[in-house]
Amino acid sequence: MESTPWWVQVRLYLTLVVLLLLAVVVGLNFAQRTRFWWFGVHEVATAWFLLAVLALGFVLGMGAAWWWGRRRAG
Repeated sequence: MESTPWWVQVRLYLTLVVLLLLAVVVGLNFAQRTRFWWFGVHEVATAWFLLAVLALGFVLGMGAAWWWGRRRAG
């Protein structure tokens, strides 16, 4: 079975990141309207925290995909 090209994997990760960012924006809009602040901090700080978590997840996911592909290639 042929391995998936790297650009397909990157495109899938970027699509996931965009969808998660959209969910964050919608969630922050809801939080602002209801005066509910996540983690007890201002919404901008919460957004930066969530963006940092998404970036870390993206990097870890790319690293895991690279490691898994290297192990499979043997």
